Amino acid sequence: MKQFTTLLIVLVLCTLTPAVLPADERDGDPLCEAARQAWIARSQQARSFRATWTQRQVLSDELETPDRELNAAIAEVAGKVLHNRFVLSVVGEKARLTKESLADSYGPVGKGTSVFNGSTTKTLGQFEGTNHQGTLTHQPFPSKHIPDYLAIFLHLRGADGTASPIPICNSIRSEETLDASGRRMCKFVCGGVDPSGPAFELWADPENQWAISQFNLSHGAEHRSQLTTSYAVNDVIGTVPDRWTFTSYRGIQKVAEITGVFEKWEFNPSLNDADFELEFPPGTRYFDVTTGEVKEVESGGLHKIAFAAPPKKSPVEPRTSDASKKNMFYVVLANILILLVLLVVRFRWKSGNRGGQ
Repeated sequence: MKQFTTLLIVLVLCTLTPAVLPADERDGDPLCEAARQAWIARSQQARSFRATWTQRQVLSDELETPDRELNAAIAEVAGKVLHNRFVLSVVGEKARLTKESLADSYGPVGKGTSVFNGSTTKTLGQFEGTNHQGTLTHQPFPSKHIPDYLAIFLHLRGADGTASPIPICNSIRSEETLDASGRRMCKFVCGGVDPSGPAFELWADPENQWAISQFNLSHGAEHRSQLTTSYAVNDVIGTVPDRWTFTSYRGIQKVAEITGVFEKWEFNPSLNDADFELEFPPGTRYFDVTTGEVKEVESGGLHKIAFAAPPKKSPVEPRTSDASKKNMFYVVLANILILLVLLVVRFRWKSGNRGGQ
């Protein structure tokens, strides 16, 4: 039940994720146009792909909250590592994601699958080998803003309409610069004039098909997040992400750092409609966002309403352009809050056991 409660919290936090719309280069900048054309060509080459990668996050004790008990739970897991393997398959507007805990990962062993068939997203998680929990929602999947997938969508959907994770911008400035290794780069900057407004920077390599090596988000003088990506040669589309590091900040304080290493890239893999279907097995309890109800799949395949929340008047809709003024900081913060909820549950459970001994 604790895990299911956490799942509901995850769902609520996901609905708070701001939608960020793709950039619209209107300045006629030749560098912007050259980059945009390269991104469009790469997107057209990779309408169907499968990517496999591992991901590590070291839990930090630098995040402080007003709750002393929560801070104690954070301190208890400081230095522990979350280590998972992901497989993301995409065909056009359809997507399938699998995630599994690796042997050296901290926390309960689990695995999960999410599928988006173009209209609805179904997610099924399996904890400790037997407990199945899921969700059914109209929320688009996968979210192109989540750090787990950001390097993929920047590279393969950089100028692909609403699939692009690049924030909306009516005026992008470009300049040539050098990276830390002395390699020539083109830096695209949006914002930064208003000291209280959002801004972003893209560092693209004109000698490597305009691959984006750095993506920085800020708000005024405060850094919010930074993604750095290295690349490897690929026979099909020329270049693919090889490694990435995502760092998020609150003010000057680093609150999270995640690293990913790609193991395998496949383009035009053999996929069919069945790969984007997901059935909940008997015993699964899931939250149906379309009706606001929590249901349970019985052995006969029937759905039993376990308990109901107030029904929603309409399906969850993407945020409007007003939300694009925010940035990925809130996405990462939501992920951290999810983790902290898990830590509190575990810490209180352990404290209760110690008190009963």
